[in-house]
Amino acid sequence: MEKQMVKQIELDWSKGKIINDEFFPEDKLGRVKYATFLTKLLASQGFDKSRDDVDQKRNYVLNLNSEWGAGKTYFLKRWSEDIKDYYPVVYVDAWKKDYSDDPLMTVISSIIEQLRKQAGKDKESPEFKVPRKLIGLLKAAAPGIGRGLFKRYVGIDPVMIMNADDDNESLGEISTDENGKPIDMSFAASEAVKYLIDEHDAKSAAIESLKKSVFEWVGAVVSLKKKELPAFIFIDELDRCRPSYAVEMLETIKHIFDIKGVVFVIATDTEQLQHAVKAVYGEGFNANMYLGRFFNSRYSLKSPNLENFLEVHCDVNKLSGDYLRDLNVEVLPFNEDAKITLRNISVVLNAFTVSARTAIQIADRIVATISNMPKGSKVDILMLTILLCIKDKDSNLFDEIVSGEFERHIQNGEKDKLIYLNDFLSNYIPNIYHNSK
Repeated sequence: MEKQMVKQIELDWSKGKIINDEFFPEDKLGRVKYATFLTKLLASQGFDKSRDDVDQKRNYVLNLNSEWGAGKTYFLKRWSEDIKDYYPVVYVDAWKKDYSDDPLMTVISSIIEQLRKQAGKDKESPEFKVPRKLIGLLKAAAPGIGRGLFKRYVGIDPVMIMNADDDNESLGEISTDENGKPIDMSFAASEAVKYLIDEHDAKSAAIESLKKSVFEWVGAVVSLKKKELPAFIFIDELDRCRPSYAVEMLETIKHIFDIKGVVFVIATDTEQLQHAVKAVYGEGFNANMYLGRFFNSRYSLKSPNLENFLEVHCDVNKLSGDYLRDLNVEVLPFNEDAKITLRNISVVLNAFTVSARTAIQIADRIVATISNMPKGSKVDILMLTILLCIKDKDSNLFDEIVSGEFERHIQNGEKDKLIYLNDFLSNYIPNIYHNSK
């Protein structure tokens, strides 16, 4: 019998959708085609019946790279919600969970809760029991317990040995038991090695037990709800977490959750994540190479068309002719259609090469400024946009302009020539664009 290929799934984001009481509007950035493509890619990597039996299930980790404010979370939430109809899915907002200080428990608790609900089971369900061996992997318990047990069985506090000087006197004070009798340090060392080996073996067994349990939870959703492998686990907002937590999350996923039949999508602003890695390992550390170890591949969301992007993220109706007439505020240049005004704003923002995040902030300030102007006011909306862009790029220049103290000269032969603001800006804006390339 011929083995089935990966299911073809077409996602539809042409209408708005409510996800966990939050409204997500229609996809105006054309992102659904990327979600459809990545679903097929990850589904085929995680599980493919056309491969040999022993190789049908694989683990795969994709890094979805996009700067803050470019629609990454919208993309991830709509994508993860829509494929729940076909696959077991877990969505983790790492930033909202980094208070836990234990990435392993963050992911495990999310997996159990979300897969249990997708399987239609209650909290007492035997299919979703937690393995007892998991307690050995708890970050909070391990350091104190390890040190205490070592001292109990070997008779020496390992921290005191590490802190001691190398001379015999200081070691002699430590290497006696509570009754003052000498301890055989070579025996103690061999016991320490034995303890570490036993601990390593026990942790390895606990990890294997955990992997088995995770796949059993996935299997419960697949069998009970007639879904397919692989399971998708989405990790969002990792770049916004505390550096130590972000790094531990990556290492947890790499070393504990490399489970066949499970694929991970880790959404980050990769540049910001590299700063987090350097904060942990040092400024001279090769963060890009380090991150490359964790991901099978990287995919970047293209920068959106700014006009469409702003239409999604700002209150564009407050730029319409009807709204401006109600306010009795005159905007130059005036356009009845708010989208034309937004297009003009976008042209200026593109000229200054501002980031998606900054574009949203500037557009919101423009709308807020117009909405709060006194009746009968007039405002040049393009000059307002230019000034806000300059404020973002060069606050000192902005202060000079708005205070009326702007003055620039160029040498023209033997005389200084005064440059007016419009001439200055005609050169300033192209230079901004050129330097950002």
